This record gives sequence, C-alpha cells and structure tokens, in this order.
Amino acid sequence: MILEQATSKTAKKVHPSILVMWGDKFQEWIATNVVIQLRRKGIRVKIIGLQGRTARGVNGLTIEADLPLGQAQELIGSPIGDVTHIVFPCNTDELKRLEYDPRLREFLASVAKQGVQLVLGDDCTKYYSLELLRDFGDNIAFCPNDDEINHFVESLAASLPYAN
Repeated sequence: MILEQATSKTAKKVHPSILVMWGDKFQEWIATNVVIQLRRKGIRVKIIGLQGRTARGVNGLTIEADLPLGQAQELIGSPIGDVTHIVFPCNTDELKRLEYDPRLREFLASVAKQGVQLVLGDDCTKYYSLELLRDFGDNIAFCPNDDEINHFVESLAASLPYAN
C-alpha cells in the first residue's frame, strides 16, 4: 500500500477532493470509514453513484450518492478543488462487472491522465488484469478491509496538499 503525495496542478491554493465510487455489492465498511473520517478532517469527499443515486452494499446498507457518475466528470478540474484520489470500495468481481460501462471507462481514462490515484479494496489483487484500470499503471493503492483502515485513512489525509 503506497500513497503518493498528491500535487496541485496549479500555483493557486486549492482544496483536495476525494471521490468514493458507490455501486451495488460494494463494501460499506470501506466506503463509510473513508467518507466519515475524511469529512471530519474537513476534506471534500463526494460519493459517486455508478448505477444512479442509490445502491445497496454487500451487507445490505443502502447509501445515497452525492452525484451520479454522469455528473462526476464536471468535478475534475472544477472549483470544488483538485480531485486527487478515487476510491473503489469493492472487490475484483465487482470491478469486473463494471468493465464494459463506457461512461466509467471514459471517466477513468480522463482522470488517469491527470494523475489521480486510484484506491482499491485490498481484495482487488487481480486488478492488473482489468482493462478498465490499465491507464493508471502503478498509480494504485490498496485500502485494507480490516482494522487497519483507520491508519490507512490517516495516511491518505496526511498525503493531501493543503488538507491541514
């Protein structure tokens, strides 16, 4: 698990933003921990719905997204701040289901070019085989799906420019 220091693309001071992708059968444990802890620190976090505004996680928790995927592209490079990380709180099987979503492919190709780091659930060990993620190369970190998540989120927050 390597978190890269996020760098601002402009000279002006902006606030980092994190996008948490949310879809059916995703892992609530990761999504809620990341969102709550980062928002408590004052970091902008947006939940992006992959199948509309609401989806039910692997344990039955329904979460309402802030924005659907169709509106997420507008966040990249927008005044809400620099998007530095995109979190996918899911396993490899769930990522495979999304492999052929043209909207998601286009969105991820766009953010990969801007150096946004991808954060995957730690059971996404076969990510390298997914065409969906090829543009990110090694710019991928893994979020633990256990009690180490708090330390991971602390490290993520500390890596962000202007977060403190």
